Amino acid sequence: MLSKKEKALIKEIWERLTPVAENIGSEALRRMFASYPGTKTYFSHLDISPG
Repeated sequence: MLSKKEKALIKEIWERLTPVAENIGSEALRRMFASYPGTKTYFSHLDISPG
């Protein structure tokens, strides 16, 4: 179980990340595809072309 303090910290982190979640997510995927090109097969439903 998480303590009240831990829960508050997690909530604070998510509040900070929410406004930039799309940018962080796209950057994480870009890095993953660059490092592990084989993972692209799991995202065939997305347009992952450059640009």
